[in-house]
Amino acid sequence: RRSVLGTITISTVGYGDIAPKTTPGKFVGAALALLGLPLIAIPMPLIMSKFDSYYQNVKQRRKTNEMSRKLLKEAQLEVNSTAMTDHLQSQWTVIREERRNNVMDNART
Repeated sequence: RRSVLGTITISTVGYGDIAPKTTPGKFVGAALALLGLPLIAIPMPLIMSKFDSYYQNVKQRRKTNEMSRKLLKEAQLEVNSTAMTDHLQSQWTVIREERRNNVMDNART
């Protein structure tokens, strides 16, 4: 009786309302429970391997997307900085020209 209970407990089949009463029935139940373990245990590494591969792929894509967003943001900041520098240089050129014209006008008068 103990070996049957141990086998049923280890195989996680459970031991509920319906249970074999005879000795041959208990052996058949134990044999079927033990044969059911490889049905779960054999494909489990394959399933987990595929899951891990998929998970690593998702993590890599997220990392790549995050890096792409960061690079894009830096590039936009650099473009904005360059555009601002060009704008300020053109404004400074206009101001210098106006001052030069004012100095020349003042010199003539």
